[in-house]
Amino acid sequence: MLIDLSEFWKLPIFENTLILGAGETDTPERQAQQAAISLESEITSAQFQSYVLTDYGEDVRIGRAGKALTLTGAPYYHFWKSDFAAYQEMRAGKVKEADALRPEVIVLDGLNQRMKAQRSNLEQFNPAVYRAARNTMQYSAFFRYAKQQNSTNWSLFVASIKNVPVNPIVKTPVSWDRP
Repeated sequence: MLIDLSEFWKLPIFENTLILGAGETDTPERQAQQAAISLESEITSAQFQSYVLTDYGEDVRIGRAGKALTLTGAPYYHFWKSDFAAYQEMRAGKVKEADALRPEVIVLDGLNQRMKAQRSNLEQFNPAVYRAARNTMQYSAFFRYAKQQNSTNWSLFVASIKNVPVNPIVKTPVSWDRP
């Protein structure tokens, strides 16, 4: 009914005949217009998002008056809106909190110590890879030491090797897909 207060008071007409149910009468136009003015004044100034015609929360009573059944209560329009701006602000804060979440790193000291004790087995398992990793670790430690002890000569050394060609050019794999 509230979609168009100027038109939806009218009852349906089929082939120029007003369609009425048992006990229904036509609404006088003047009565409908006065009601529309009152309804319009209520909903025009209100800021709502949605509404529904409902009996939610109504106390419907069943009784009788003599031999007639009586019922009380009446439907009404229930309006609501969401506080979308507050929702967006709260959501943005929650997203920022979620983005800041990081899993806790749990160091497995026992396993780490047991694997250190397995170094010889690691080397025996794949000597080329293990020795390459060990050499890289040791040279990296040496270069960090040299840079820390004499940064001027370190800078000269780095500049001197910038144009040294690397042969052969080898691409180091960075991941491996399991079969």
